[in-house]
Amino acid sequence: KGGGEGGAGAKEGKGGGIMVMKEEQEEKGEGGVMNTVGRVPHAKLRLECLKAAHHFSEELATRRKAAETVKHACEDLSSCYAWRLLLRELLAAGNAINRHRNGPLGREQLAFKVSSLHRFADLKSFCGTVTLLEVAIESVGAGPGGRRRLSQLQTLSRRLVVAREVDLKTLDSEMVELSRTLSAVSEFISTLPAPGVEERGGKEGSGGKE
Repeated sequence: KGGGEGGAGAKEGKGGGIMVMKEEQEEKGEGGVMNTVGRVPHAKLRLECLKAAHHFSEELATRRKAAETVKHACEDLSSCYAWRLLLRELLAAGNAINRHRNGPLGREQLAFKVSSLHRFADLKSFCGTVTLLEVAIESVGAGPGGRRRLSQLQTLSRRLVVAREVDLKTLDSEMVELSRTLSAVSEFISTLPAPGVEERGGKEGSGGKE
């Protein structure tokens, strides 16, 4: 009796609850929860589909909104004439600054990478109060229709604030993850029997018994 009570006390002392259930399953030869799940056909695919059923629509809507934000920002940039004028001024300024590197017969650059735009904002005058970007903007404002062009740039800047918050690398990896989820759902669907196959099998089986 004492040994039995001691054994029961030791068993409860190991943590109770889950630990007791685990030990009971092992004593019965059930092998635990993970082994039980492992015996379910296509268990991993089923779990992924269950997760997709709860979260996929919400995640897709969020990613689509972010992608549309970036798309609209690109459309605004490509359709803004004032933006193209500003790029032209920046290119001319860059060529003027780098003229000494190319020599008297050096060839001017016809374009520059968009990723280098921040350099124009970092490059300042000797007094440190004016950037090359600001000089280019003033040049756009001094040209024909300058006020209207500057107003267009201000409007464009306000529209791009939201798009600036979108991390393209993160968005790309999230879209890849959604694509993997769709592949998992498609794979699981391919494991299901065709409609009517089970019914025909059941009828044939019952016919054999008769």
